[in-house]
Amino acid sequence: MYKKVRNRILLYISLGLALALTGYMIAGPSGFLRVFRLNQEKEVLYNQINKLQADNDQLNAQIDRLKTDNEYLEKVIREKLKLVKPEETIILFKSTPENGSGYR
Repeated sequence: MYKKVRNRILLYISLGLALALTGYMIAGPSGFLRVFRLNQEKEVLYNQINKLQADNDQLNAQIDRLKTDNEYLEKVIREKLKLVKPEETIILFKSTPENGSGYR
């Protein structure tokens, strides 16, 4: 009878340790949940890197175009600085109440 009780106690202790170890592997500092969250965060960061690289490529293309295409350079300067040529006339349209944006 003593042997049965001892075996049962060992079984419960083993099961308890197995459950504790499983819980630690799932929720511990380097457990599956943390690894899953880190992988999600890594994916978000990779997406941000790809977006920033695409933005960077677009800006580099615009820089190259500004360096080589004088018509494009003039267009950008005129739009950004609101410049006109001496022979051009500016016509301002009063906004309608629907869009409320003032003068265009």
